[in-house]
Amino acid sequence: MATKIPPHNLTEIVDALCHIIDKAKKEKNSSDFTFTETFEELYEFVKGPDFPTAGIIYGANDIREMYATGRGSILIRAKIDDEDLGKGKMAIVVKELPYQVNKANLVEKIANLVVDKKIVGISDLRDESDRDGIRIVIELKRDASYKKVLNNLFKYTELQTSFPVNIVCLVDGIPQTLSLKSILEIYIKHRVEIVTKRSEFELKEAKYRAHILEGYLIALDHIDAVIKTIKESKDEPTAKAALMKKFKLSDIQAQAILEMQLRRLTGLERTKIEDELAMLKETIKYLEGLLKDVLKILKVIKDELLYLKQKYGDERKTQIIKSKPGEITDEQLIENKEVIVVLTKEGYIKQVPRETFRVQNRGGKGV
Repeated sequence: MATKIPPHNLTEIVDALCHIIDKAKKEKNSSDFTFTETFEELYEFVKGPDFPTAGIIYGANDIREMYATGRGSILIRAKIDDEDLGKGKMAIVVKELPYQVNKANLVEKIANLVVDKKIVGISDLRDESDRDGIRIVIELKRDASYKKVLNNLFKYTELQTSFPVNIVCLVDGIPQTLSLKSILEIYIKHRVEIVTKRSEFELKEAKYRAHILEGYLIALDHIDAVIKTIKESKDEPTAKAALMKKFKLSDIQAQAILEMQLRRLTGLERTKIEDELAMLKETIKYLEGLLKDVLKILKVIKDELLYLKQKYGDERKTQIIKSKPGEITDEQLIENKEVIVVLTKEGYIKQVPRETFRVQNRGGKGV
């Protein structure tokens, strides 16, 4: 199944997710939680797609429909400036392109349209892009209509494109078309699952390490007896069994003591073991408390999201204009030029270019 999800602004998405978390409520007598935010509230945070190539999106209603249903089409146009070149000449300057439009292919397409005379009024075309950004300069002829040439460029080139949106995701293995509200809620549920599993793993590791450290401290408290027991044993399995029986140690603890390095017997090392054990006990207490309260897990998710926002968040690149431009009609594409309309004696009508006729001067030259 096909899916096409437009890129978004990290800052806006994080703000929306934090709003969902803030409004989430824990269910009574349960470790689960419910969402209480509305679509309207989320729409206040997420203004619309934000493309890395910037550009301009037209039509707030299309964006709203896309977020409500998970399907739609978004109209994107390049960002264009007009530039006065002097001597009555104007230029169309392209500074930002619609998403996924190839600059080289676009310039080639415009050049071919000019050669084929499908677009008239362009005298020069050059790519002045550099490391600072895109800059395609389209110089117009003196008698060309700026608006008509621009309309032709929008109609026949990728200076205007539509981005088809189809937010299809696998939810528990089943493809679903998701709204903005659904996809953000599913993401939070996924993060709850991830943070829970991560915390369970960290708790298991912390308990395992604390258990070994407790064994070390028992050994250090009875170091002479431990050494004597090991020395009197004929092999390692015998030593391990004797340690477990004499000092009430587990298999893991006894093995760790047998593998313990001599430097661990110093007073400084003992202090390090005690400090590490105290820190591990704090960690165990925190993780056990976290796993018992889903709201605490949500708080962890929110903190991690805010860290991402602070590290990677940036300003929106793509501008959004609420109204959509009207359809470009044929009248808006025809260049302005002077013509002469001739009515013949037989009643036929003919249109000829103004240049066909030249005023006769003295000597009879001209038409």
